Amino acid sequence: MKRNALAVLSSGLCLLLAACAVVTPTPTPTPLPPPRPVLATATAIPRLREPVTLTLWHTEPEGSPAAQLLADMARRFHAEHPWITIEPVYVGSYEELYRKALAAVRAGNPPDLATAYPAHIAGLMAAGGLVPLDLYAEDSELGLSPEEREDFFPGFWQANLYPEFGGQLLSLPYVWQALALYYNATALKAVGIEAPPRTWDEFEHACYAASKGDVTGYAFVDSGITLTGWLYSRGADVVDADGASATLNGPQGVESLELLLRLLDTRVARRLEGEGSDRIAFAGGKAVFAMAGTAELAAYAEQIGKAPKPFAWGCTMIPQLDGANPRTVAWGAGLCIFRTSEARQQAAWRFVRWFNDTKQVAEWASTLGLAPVRRSAVEQLAASGWLAERPVTKEVYDTVIPYAYPEPPLAEGPVIRRALEDAWLGLVSGVWDTQDALDMAAGRVNEALSQ
Repeated sequence: MKRNALAVLSSGLCLLLAACAVVTPTPTPTPLPPPRPVLATATAIPRLREPVTLTLWHTEPEGSPAAQLLADMARRFHAEHPWITIEPVYVGSYEELYRKALAAVRAGNPPDLATAYPAHIAGLMAAGGLVPLDLYAEDSELGLSPEEREDFFPGFWQANLYPEFGGQLLSLPYVWQALALYYNATALKAVGIEAPPRTWDEFEHACYAASKGDVTGYAFVDSGITLTGWLYSRGADVVDADGASATLNGPQGVESLELLLRLLDTRVARRLEGEGSDRIAFAGGKAVFAMAGTAELAAYAEQIGKAPKPFAWGCTMIPQLDGANPRTVAWGAGLCIFRTSEARQQAAWRFVRWFNDTKQVAEWASTLGLAPVRRSAVEQLAASGWLAERPVTKEVYDTVIPYAYPEPPLAEGPVIRRALEDAWLGLVSGVWDTQDALDMAAGRVNEALSQ
């Protein structure tokens, strides 16, 4: 399959972009696929310790909590690896970083590391700017043992394996979150529902039961990523395993959109406009359910804290087809390494690996409200008592994070997300029926994939 990843990214670049909790049963996560065998050549990597200063391009605004923590981590890493200095440099948004990085690659003077969306990582790899990380990850001393790989939640490891490039490891996690269901436990209990819905049938019933007067069951904004999560929850994907063709227009997609139409037609769901409008409706007691990223947990808690009538609430896995094999969508960014010299690349790998060690993952996630990508990080936060003090966060860690799987890590990612969003918009606007909306989206995705 012929790909022009840079052309696709150029056309789609602008498109990318504590309270009481009711505990729900925790299903068993899908196991991580067996790790690739250690390469026989892995031990051939020379151990280089020459002094080096590395530039890390990132998107955290100066003075922000994330920028401050990243700088502090760079200092601590240097204290442990005195021959390596990390210089974090803020270069703007993810789109700005990608444009600048691509230009730097073409000019022959790239940074050493960067934080980037998966679609941008694919584009930089297509431009010859990145070094695959497999050799470092499989090294007997510098790499990750099979047990360490298994410690990553499956979806957050999968997010770094790129089908366009033979499934090579092109990054390790940086910032991630997952789609979750925010629910008003007080409103549900008032209508005799003791736990949040686990299936779509239960969700639909709860929306009917809890809608009354100016209170709606489900408040939403048009979102391609939400529709992706709905597909995942029904056992479907947006593209096939090879990333070669769209699969989003199958019966699972039709069922998802027909559910949305039923909720709208019966006025137990309400379409809102504007970023955060669904959160405002939920916090104000005007909606019983909302679906949003787990990174918004703090924003929800703050908004609910301002509500005139306090209520118990929680955040859990989105409804599923049957609840036996839960799945939701995750999105975020990775840390990638640019092709420079072996000494610089090896030093950069040491930092990327260190950043993804248990201690750092636990600190990064707990401080910034991001997904803890490793099981041991969750265990560490539980052992410290931190999770026990945050029941809603614990609910997220128990019911959502282990079952989150990424959007396809393809250069065409922005096109896929926008096509899904347009299908959603066309449907609720009455422009298309469900199958036509999804067929339109699939056609656009296939066109992009074929370039």
